[in-house]
Amino acid sequence: MKSAMAYFWNDTILVTSSRQTTTGILVAAPPFFRMKVAIKDARLGETIVEALKPSGQTIPHPENWRAMDEPLIEFMGAESWADVSKNGVFAGIDLTDNELAIVPHRKVGNGGSVPFPEQTSTWRWPSSFEILGAELKRVLRESVPTTEQNVENEQ
Repeated sequence: MKSAMAYFWNDTILVTSSRQTTTGILVAAPPFFRMKVAIKDARLGETIVEALKPSGQTIPHPENWRAMDEPLIEFMGAESWADVSKNGVFAGIDLTDNELAIVPHRKVGNGGSVPFPEQTSTWRWPSSFEILGAELKRVLRESVPTTEQNVENEQ
């Protein structure tokens, strides 16, 4: 399985690759892609596929989580991970041989999150980049708690 992560934060969508540590924890890892929510659906879909490519590689379990998170936090333009988790929305993207799933997550506790499988979007892959980008925007939009934040498709 290959995995990526997508964050909606501050009118920006951030897509990252995911790697599993030697202890089995899935973490965000480069490459990182940042784009405005107005990006065309097809371009967003292409970006997701690029983020999925290096996934599946195992990395050493981090001894210093702060040092591991700092490049992502800096890339996002955030002050801290707490800022992102408090005001952002997160979805995991999982690709198996012929199925792609976008799994929204809900915030819990001190900045953590858990999958929200009832709102998972799953379909056969390969499909079009446009469908992939549109589905990610839809899942992120529907995951935003009742706030002013909005993921709009401004094409």
